[in-house]
Amino acid sequence: MKKFLKFSLYSILGLIGLFVVLLIFVPTENPNERAVVDNPEAVADTPAKETSVTEVLTEEPTEEETAADPIGTRSNPLPFGDTITADVNIYGDGIDAYPASLDLTVTEVIRGQDAWNIVLAENQFNESPTEGYEYALVKVKGALKDAETENYPFHLFSMDFEYVDQEGTTYPLVSTVTPQELSGELYNGGAVEGYVANQVKIGDNF
Repeated sequence: MKKFLKFSLYSILGLIGLFVVLLIFVPTENPNERAVVDNPEAVADTPAKETSVTEVLTEEPTEEETAADPIGTRSNPLPFGDTITADVNIYGDGIDAYPASLDLTVTEVIRGQDAWNIVLAENQFNESPTEGYEYALVKVKGALKDAETENYPFHLFSMDFEYVDQEGTTYPLVSTVTPQELSGELYNGGAVEGYVANQVKIGDNF
Protein backbone atom coordinates (compact mmCIF):
# COMPACT_ATOMS: atom_id res chain seq x y z
CA MET A 1 0.00 0.00 0.00
CA LYS A 2 1.30 3.43 -0.83
CA LYS A 3 2.46 5.55 2.04
CA PHE A 4 1.92 9.25 2.56
CA LEU A 5 4.00 11.83 4.43
CA LYS A 6 2.16 13.75 7.11
CA PHE A 7 2.65 15.52 10.43
CA SER A 8 1.30 13.48 13.33
CA LEU A 9 -0.32 16.13 15.55
CA TYR A 10 -1.09 13.77 18.39
CA SER A 11 2.50 12.46 18.44
CA ILE A 12 3.83 16.02 18.58
CA LEU A 13 1.52 17.02 21.48
CA GLY A 14 2.46 13.84 23.35
CA LEU A 15 6.20 14.62 23.03
CA ILE A 16 5.72 18.22 24.20
CA GLY A 17 3.69 17.09 27.22
CA LEU A 18 6.31 14.50 28.17
CA PHE A 19 9.15 17.03 28.08
CA VAL A 20 7.17 19.59 30.12
CA VAL A 21 6.51 17.08 32.92
CA LEU A 22 9.99 15.55 33.11
CA LEU A 23 12.38 18.35 32.19
CA ILE A 24 12.78 22.00 33.20
CA PHE A 25 15.21 24.11 31.21
CA VAL A 26 16.90 26.89 33.20
CA PRO A 27 19.06 29.43 31.31
CA THR A 28 22.70 29.60 32.43
CA GLU A 29 25.44 32.14 31.76
CA ASN A 30 26.13 30.37 28.47
CA PRO A 31 23.00 30.76 26.27
CA ASN A 32 24.03 27.68 24.29
CA GLU A 33 23.85 25.40 27.35
CA ARG A 34 20.88 24.23 29.40
CA ALA A 35 20.85 22.93 32.97
CA VAL A 36 18.37 20.26 34.00
CA VAL A 37 16.83 20.81 37.48
CA ASP A 38 15.20 17.86 39.16
CA ASN A 39 12.54 19.86 40.98
CA PRO A 40 8.92 18.96 40.17
CA GLU A 41 7.56 21.89 42.24
CA ALA A 42 9.25 24.38 39.90
CA VAL A 43 7.27 23.22 36.89
CA ALA A 44 4.36 25.56 37.56
CA ASP A 45 6.71 28.56 37.97
CA THR A 46 8.74 27.91 34.85
CA PRO A 47 7.33 29.44 31.64
CA ALA A 48 6.84 26.97 28.85
CA LYS A 49 9.28 27.28 25.99
CA GLU A 50 8.35 26.87 22.34
CA THR A 51 9.23 23.50 20.91
CA SER A 52 10.10 23.20 17.25
CA VAL A 53 9.27 19.80 15.78
CA THR A 54 10.60 19.10 12.30
CA GLU A 55 10.34 15.34 12.17
CA VAL A 56 8.07 14.12 9.41
CA LEU A 57 6.47 10.78 10.13
CA THR A 58 5.68 8.21 7.49
CA GLU A 59 2.41 6.41 8.14
CA GLU A 60 -0.06 4.30 6.28
CA PRO A 61 -3.45 6.00 5.82
CA THR A 62 -6.11 4.75 8.21
CA GLU A 63 -9.47 3.41 7.08
CA GLU A 64 -11.09 6.64 8.27
CA GLU A 65 -8.70 8.77 6.18
CA THR A 66 -9.24 6.64 3.09
CA ALA A 67 -13.01 6.73 3.52
CA ALA A 68 -12.89 10.52 3.80
CA ASP A 69 -11.66 10.90 0.21
CA PRO A 70 -14.48 11.49 -2.30
CA ILE A 71 -15.54 8.28 -4.01
CA GLY A 72 -14.58 8.09 -7.65
CA THR A 73 -11.20 9.73 -7.05
CA ARG A 74 -7.85 8.03 -7.64
CA SER A 75 -7.30 7.46 -3.90
CA ASN A 76 -10.83 6.08 -3.46
CA PRO A 77 -11.81 4.50 -6.79
CA LEU A 78 -15.34 3.52 -7.68
CA PRO A 79 -16.03 -0.21 -7.27
CA PHE A 80 -16.27 -2.13 -10.53
CA GLY A 81 -19.76 -1.98 -12.00
CA ASP A 82 -20.88 1.02 -9.93
CA THR A 83 -21.94 4.26 -11.59
CA ILE A 84 -20.47 7.71 -11.04
CA THR A 85 -22.19 10.93 -12.13
CA ALA A 86 -20.11 13.75 -13.60
CA ASP A 87 -21.17 17.34 -14.21
CA VAL A 88 -20.59 18.25 -17.86
CA ASN A 89 -21.39 21.11 -20.23
CA ILE A 90 -23.01 20.93 -23.66
CA TYR A 91 -21.95 23.61 -26.12
CA GLY A 92 -24.19 24.87 -28.87
CA ASP A 93 -23.42 26.93 -31.96
CA GLY A 94 -22.19 29.88 -29.94
CA ILE A 95 -20.39 30.23 -26.64
CA ASP A 96 -23.36 29.27 -24.48
CA ALA A 97 -22.88 26.24 -22.22
CA TYR A 98 -25.75 24.06 -21.08
CA PRO A 99 -25.18 22.06 -17.87
CA ALA A 100 -25.96 18.34 -17.84
CA SER A 101 -25.14 15.17 -15.90
CA LEU A 102 -23.30 12.18 -17.33
CA ASP A 103 -23.55 8.74 -15.73
CA LEU A 104 -20.42 6.63 -16.35
CA THR A 105 -20.10 2.91 -15.66
CA VAL A 106 -17.26 0.48 -16.36
CA THR A 107 -19.02 -2.71 -17.47
CA GLU A 108 -16.12 -4.90 -18.61
CA VAL A 109 -12.32 -5.16 -18.57
CA ILE A 110 -10.38 -7.47 -20.91
CA ARG A 111 -6.58 -7.61 -20.87
CA GLY A 112 -3.63 -9.79 -21.78
CA GLN A 113 -3.79 -12.38 -24.53
CA ASP A 114 -7.59 -12.23 -24.76
CA ALA A 115 -7.47 -8.49 -25.42
CA TRP A 116 -4.70 -8.89 -28.02
CA ASN A 117 -6.71 -11.56 -29.86
CA ILE A 118 -9.67 -9.17 -30.10
CA VAL A 119 -7.51 -6.23 -31.21
CA LEU A 120 -5.69 -8.32 -33.82
CA ALA A 121 -8.96 -9.73 -35.17
CA GLU A 122 -10.28 -6.19 -35.57
CA ASN A 123 -7.33 -5.09 -37.72
CA GLN A 124 -4.29 -7.11 -38.74
CA PHE A 125 -2.18 -3.94 -38.84
CA ASN A 126 -2.69 -3.15 -35.15
CA GLU A 127 0.68 -3.14 -33.37
CA SER A 128 1.57 -6.13 -31.23
CA PRO A 129 2.10 -5.28 -27.56
CA THR A 130 5.45 -3.74 -26.64
CA GLU A 131 7.70 -6.05 -24.62
CA GLY A 132 6.57 -5.97 -20.99
CA TYR A 133 3.17 -4.54 -21.96
CA GLU A 134 -0.27 -5.92 -22.74
CA TYR A 135 -3.47 -4.60 -24.28
CA ALA A 136 -6.33 -3.60 -22.00
CA LEU A 137 -9.87 -3.11 -23.28
CA VAL A 138 -12.20 -1.25 -20.93
CA LYS A 139 -15.88 -1.08 -21.83
CA VAL A 140 -17.55 2.13 -20.65
CA LYS A 141 -21.22 3.05 -20.69
CA GLY A 142 -22.25 6.70 -20.71
CA ALA A 143 -25.78 8.06 -20.22
CA LEU A 144 -26.75 11.74 -20.42
CA LYS A 145 -29.45 13.17 -18.18
CA ASP A 146 -30.75 16.45 -16.73
CA ALA A 147 -29.50 18.43 -19.72
CA GLU A 148 -30.69 22.03 -19.93
CA THR A 149 -31.01 21.75 -23.69
CA GLU A 150 -32.81 19.36 -26.00
CA ASN A 151 -31.27 20.82 -29.15
CA TYR A 152 -27.56 20.03 -28.81
CA PRO A 153 -25.73 16.74 -28.11
CA PHE A 154 -22.91 15.87 -25.77
CA HIS A 155 -19.98 14.17 -27.51
CA LEU A 156 -18.45 11.16 -25.75
CA PHE A 157 -15.43 9.42 -27.24
CA SER A 158 -12.75 6.94 -26.18
CA MET A 159 -10.20 9.77 -26.50
CA ASP A 160 -11.84 11.37 -23.46
CA PHE A 161 -10.28 8.70 -21.24
CA GLU A 162 -6.70 8.02 -20.17
CA TYR A 163 -5.01 5.06 -18.48
CA VAL A 164 -2.89 5.93 -15.42
CA ASP A 165 -0.44 3.41 -13.94
CA GLN A 166 -0.33 2.55 -10.25
CA GLU A 167 2.58 4.97 -9.78
CA GLY A 168 0.48 7.88 -11.07
CA THR A 169 1.91 8.26 -14.58
CA THR A 170 -0.40 8.57 -17.57
CA TYR A 171 0.17 5.96 -20.27
CA PRO A 172 0.93 7.37 -23.75
CA LEU A 173 -1.80 6.54 -26.21
CA VAL A 174 -1.02 3.72 -28.64
CA SER A 175 -2.89 4.20 -31.92
CA THR A 176 -5.25 1.23 -32.24
CA VAL A 177 -8.19 0.34 -34.42
CA THR A 178 -10.51 -0.52 -31.56
CA PRO A 179 -13.45 -2.93 -31.87
CA GLN A 180 -16.77 -1.38 -30.82
CA GLU A 181 -14.93 1.80 -29.89
CA LEU A 182 -16.70 4.18 -27.52
CA SER A 183 -18.09 6.97 -29.67
CA GLY A 184 -21.40 8.78 -29.71
CA GLU A 185 -23.44 11.97 -29.66
CA LEU A 186 -25.81 11.95 -26.73
CA TYR A 187 -28.95 14.03 -26.49
CA ASN A 188 -30.78 14.28 -23.18
CA GLY A 189 -31.76 10.75 -22.15
CA GLY A 190 -29.40 9.07 -24.64
CA ALA A 191 -26.77 6.43 -23.87
CA VAL A 192 -23.79 4.80 -25.58
CA GLU A 193 -21.44 1.94 -24.70
CA GLY A 194 -18.09 0.94 -26.16
CA TYR A 195 -14.43 0.07 -25.60
CA VAL A 196 -11.44 2.21 -24.69
CA ALA A 197 -8.15 0.54 -25.70
CA ASN A 198 -4.50 1.06 -24.84
CA GLN A 199 -1.37 -0.80 -23.77
CA VAL A 200 -0.42 -1.07 -20.10
CA LYS A 201 2.38 -2.72 -18.15
CA ILE A 202 1.74 -6.43 -17.62
CA GLY A 203 -0.06 -6.91 -14.32
CA ASP A 204 -0.27 -3.17 -13.59
CA ASN A 205 -3.25 -2.24 -11.42
CA PHE A 206 -4.02 0.82 -13.53
